[in-house]
Amino acid sequence: MLVFTIALLLVSLVAFLVIGSLQANTIKTREDMYSASSGLDRFQVARTVLAANVSIAGGMQWFLVQGSDVGLQIILWGPIAVLIGMYLNAIFVERYAPENVFTGYSSFTTMVRDLFEGRAATAVLLIITSLGSLTILLIEIYVGVQVLKVFFPQIDVAGIGVLGFVVAAVTLYAVMGGLLGIVRNDWIQNAIIASVGIVVVIVIIGGSTSPYHEVRPAPAHEYTPMGIDLITWLVIVNLFFIPTQLRFWQVAGSAVSRSDFVRGYKRAAVQTALFWSLLAVAGYALLHYTGNSFETLDGLLSDLKNGPQHIAISVMFAIISLAAFAALVSSADSAIISLAQAASDVLVPASNNVLLQRAIVAAVGLLSFVIYVAVFLVLGTQFFAVFSSAFSLFILIAPMVGIALVDRATAKSKLYQYVSLGGLVVSLIVVLLSTYTALPYLPNSLWAGAIGFAICLVAAVSAALIARRHRG
Repeated sequence: MLVFTIALLLVSLVAFLVIGSLQANTIKTREDMYSASSGLDRFQVARTVLAANVSIAGGMQWFLVQGSDVGLQIILWGPIAVLIGMYLNAIFVERYAPENVFTGYSSFTTMVRDLFEGRAATAVLLIITSLGSLTILLIEIYVGVQVLKVFFPQIDVAGIGVLGFVVAAVTLYAVMGGLLGIVRNDWIQNAIIASVGIVVVIVIIGGSTSPYHEVRPAPAHEYTPMGIDLITWLVIVNLFFIPTQLRFWQVAGSAVSRSDFVRGYKRAAVQTALFWSLLAVAGYALLHYTGNSFETLDGLLSDLKNGPQHIAISVMFAIISLAAFAALVSSADSAIISLAQAASDVLVPASNNVLLQRAIVAAVGLLSFVIYVAVFLVLGTQFFAVFSSAFSLFILIAPMVGIALVDRATAKSKLYQYVSLGGLVVSLIVVLLSTYTALPYLPNSLWAGAIGFAICLVAAVSAALIARRHRG
């Protein structure tokens, strides 16, 4: 079972490399590399947004694993939350974002530079968005390493070594194919992830009595009660965190038009909700099949790996492992290409040298791996707790990014104040939720909420002073 699954992962990686590199000869400029020459239609926008959303930590670990712990509640609340959050994002962009966001700018960096006066404000926003993208990438890598250790449990260095090989391969097809190569890979990665829910449910429903019940009785399981706190948290994530991601603005700048981006984003909202539902249903079915609930994705895979020898278990182990790998790759390539674009905009904004742009993409991939290893060696078992809190902190200050969606005059008057005050409200909600809920990311978010509150308070006071100056 293990050897077959490893071979399957290697075959899929080769396929990703081939598909991602098919566009290598068509890349002649930096726009080709980072924005597909602004040629993404609504179907490509939907596909790449979906791939970024259904990640290994956010989609696989959250919905598949939580489906076994929260049960049918997450199947109901999860899709509602993602639809609310993403649709509100799409409506805001449709109504308030200027058309030149989609025609005049190739990235978030160029947009911020034009809409904000002063280097300080530009630098702060770029640092926030870059660190937010890097934080979510490191969380994804951490979950991916835990999954890889299921296959290479001997020593931690082996897990890191395999991760380095995976990151190198992902970086290679990002270097060769650019954004369009990544988008072309998204369809196969999405199909693999979607197959988890379908295959697992078919295998469990269509199979015989679970072999697990022959070695251990299925215990009565009390589901973790979650309701309004869950939907509130998921709405906050989709409404406030996603717009701080460089990837969001990279796709917006790469769309053919505002209409294509908005329609594609709404389509992605529906598809994401369906994907999350499939994963949650699969997790719910696995609970009754294995008799166990799980806290982590690697815990689920370890249970299947060490479970009874049965064809159904082997099939589920292979398909869940392959989907986790596809989710990790889709998250990593999206983050690497968007961070590389930001680095290029800052370091060599006028260069159309394709070799230089490819070198920047390669450097970002290498640095991401080095940063992960260095931070993990320092933090150890506290890695996830620290970065979960950082994740929450970026959500709290995310409303400030909304300023860049409007023209300079509006940004410096009323909307600036509204966004800042909105940040205060979000901070308070997250702090209150973190005091009683058992949601991942939140138990370690109390200090992040306090810091976010302070940041938004300073922003609100500054906004009032700026507005007075603007009116004068």
